[in-house]
Amino acid sequence: MSRRLSLVVVLLLLPTFVSAQRTRGGSRGGKMSFDSSAGPRKTGIMSPKELERENMVNFVLDKRKDLKLSDDEVKALKEINDRAKDSVSAPLRSLDSIGSQMRRSGDLAPSPESQQVAKLVAGQKIEIVRGQYDAFLKEALAKLTEEHQKAANDLIEARRKELTPDK
Repeated sequence: MSRRLSLVVVLLLLPTFVSAQRTRGGSRGGKMSFDSSAGPRKTGIMSPKELERENMVNFVLDKRKDLKLSDDEVKALKEINDRAKDSVSAPLRSLDSIGSQMRRSGDLAPSPESQQVAKLVAGQKIEIVRGQYDAFLKEALAKLTEEHQKAANDLIEARRKELTPDK
């Protein structure tokens, strides 16, 4: 069932992306309009930059001095973080493209149906990235000493609370 849904989503979005590629450089007649003031929140889709803030391996690396990580721990975390960044680069690029499409206005504004499909696809991409971040965090924490794991988990918990919007 999910393959069928994915195929339908791709078939629905493909014409939108293809037309965007054609008009980006070729249409100078004033029909192309891009509302740059519309941020990712206005589109209802999380931006790649916002999602990248959820990379807790990178966060732990930023806090390495506070955690007093050893050189070996830092080296292991850097390798894991590099793999994490590589792993999520394609879904983040897709998310960026979807956000760009959603911010268009005028003749190139997405239809309500396209917006629904885009939000669905964006949600799937966000879940893929979050799943990858969680898997790499688990791997990274396993490379730390027990003491450093506890301290890192405390910092991560505080960071996640900070990133979670108040409801």
